[in-house]
Amino acid sequence: MHTATAGRIRARGPALPRTRPRDPGPHRHRDPDAPRHRDPDAPRIRLRGLGTARPRLRPHRPAVPRPRDDRGSTTFEFLGMFPYILTMLAVLWQCAIVGYAYHLAGNAADEAARAGAVGESCAAAASEHVGGAWGIRTECSAGTLYTAEVRLDMPVFAPGLFDLDIPVYGKAAAVNERED
Repeated sequence: MHTATAGRIRARGPALPRTRPRDPGPHRHRDPDAPRHRDPDAPRIRLRGLGTARPRLRPHRPAVPRPRDDRGSTTFEFLGMFPYILTMLAVLWQCAIVGYAYHLAGNAADEAARAGAVGESCAAAASEHVGGAWGIRTECSAGTLYTAEVRLDMPVFAPGLFDLDIPVYGKAAAVNERED
């Protein structure tokens, strides 16, 4: 009696006597002089109606050989997708730059309004918190509230390389604390 398991044939019943001890496997210590594969003259197991089969230590090979012409297809597909991957990374980076520009403009406007409310230079406070490559312009006005509006140029990929014609605005106000 026999059963087929995933393409391999396994005999049921009492175990056949072995001529050599079983291979201990890679996780146990073994004799370094012992052969790594079974001997080609090892006894064959006879199964009724199925011919002979040799015990294997190697993984089972499929009955249908794999075609050899698909080698390198993963590399080729990756190279085909690489421009799209780079484009997506550039778009994500530009989104991060846009968010950072709005954050800088808002922070610079807030600092400029605070400085102007206590009598210090509004434009100097705004420029202190933004680098020179961002093309900063500051407008300040005094009243009951001291307001500051900061305009930055939108950079492409990095500040100072190339600017879009899209301005980024930040606006803030603080209570005027100056005694005039």
